[in-house]
Amino acid sequence: MDEVNVTVRNVAPMIGRIDISNDPNQSDKINIIADFTDPGVLDTHTAIWDWGDGNKSHGVINESKGSGTVIGSHVYKSKGEHNISLKIIDKDVYSKVLILRRIDL
Repeated sequence: MDEVNVTVRNVAPMIGRIDISNDPNQSDKINIIADFTDPGVLDTHTAIWDWGDGNKSHGVINESKGSGTVIGSHVYKSKGEHNISLKIIDKDVYSKVLILRRIDL
């Protein structure tokens, strides 16, 4: 029987569906939830929302076996265009950034 050496490398988490739970044009506050997956089922994660107005905040994560959701909310102090992005970082410091979208308030 032949032997094969296998090297397992960590990969960055993947950000999936992102939903805005309210109409940002009706309120200065925005609520967002995003799904993520990570093949590293033992990984734990942190998340940072960049609200596109100079503010960042940690996301609230609910996860099990490498997959889960991250929730964030933010109140904008000024009207205008804002590019929102989400960065998810696993325990091995591999990360994925997704620019959500531009919103106009």
